Amino acid sequence: MVTLSNDVALEGTPLIDVKIDGRRAHKAALWHLSWAEVAHQAQMLIHHEGVGNVAHAWLLQELLYYLQHENSGCHGFQNMGPAWMPVRQSIDEETLCQGDRRALDVVENWERLTRQVCLRLGGELGQKVLPVQRVRRGTDPRSRRADLAERLCRDGRLYAELRIEGAPGILAITADLRTSKLRTSIEIPFPAHGYPLTWAKRLVRQLSEAPADLNIETLIEGLRGTVPSSSDAACPC
Repeated sequence: MVTLSNDVALEGTPLIDVKIDGRRAHKAALWHLSWAEVAHQAQMLIHHEGVGNVAHAWLLQELLYYLQHENSGCHGFQNMGPAWMPVRQSIDEETLCQGDRRALDVVENWERLTRQVCLRLGGELGQKVLPVQRVRRGTDPRSRRADLAERLCRDGRLYAELRIEGAPGILAITADLRTSKLRTSIEIPFPAHGYPLTWAKRLVRQLSEAPADLNIETLIEGLRGTVPSSSDAACPC
């Protein structure tokens, strides 16, 4: 049984509760797809993997054109839900308390947004893009979301990590709701041999086409994750 809608199903939380006769459970499979997932697969087939049959390629192109049209109504995840603005206001006022159900709602929608970003980015790159779930954060999806909700109440930030096929590292995303800024970063492993200056020059050459306002910051091992004070003139940058 396949269901289709704009909703994005969360891991461990079935979007549609369908009762199945236990005697026939091994013969039935339930799948939910968002329209964004359908559009992603169509885009991958048309632009990256190729379709051998001309008629099938034309039909698939027409389907993709329809799904991407602004009037189709098939756009997948589109907003952060009714709890988004109250949570942001509570973070600004420093009144968001741990255990607030609204924070968990925001975390769930953030996970849906992350999955949507993976689909769009994967369709553009032609590579598999998946959200990363760290083992140290637990295997139970509900417990993991509860932990992220507590961090949101404490730090005012949302976190996500994406694994892009062929990329040298994991793309980390941090949304700071206190400053309304989005930060992305990727850790690149350093070579086993050579000198630090050689590694830095090699990295800069790879960034030759980067925007002119790009800042490159070097951090001393052991100080990672710390925020230097304004008087800390020794911090390299």
